[in-house]
Amino acid sequence: MIGSRRRVRAAFEQLAAEGIEADWLARIHAPLGLDIGAETPAEIAVAVAAEMVLAARGGSGRPLSEEAAVLRHVRALARAVAAGEEP
Repeated sequence: MIGSRRRVRAAFEQLAAEGIEADWLARIHAPLGLDIGAETPAEIAVAVAAEMVLAARGGSGRPLSEEAAVLRHVRALARAVAAGEEP
């Protein structure tokens, strides 16, 4: 569900008042979108699409740069460069 926090809260309150059960309401992604600091319509679209892919495919939502294998590779490369070795 796309909308401001105020609009989302009002929609949830209305649905609850109409008897929609809490477990059903908990399944709704609202407001939709990952927190990437989006401001423009295009950036908001990316944030929404990213959450949709995350929900459909799974994943952590963490930056890929945080993955341990990438960090090990970068650290090894930095050590080699610092030691004057060929990377």
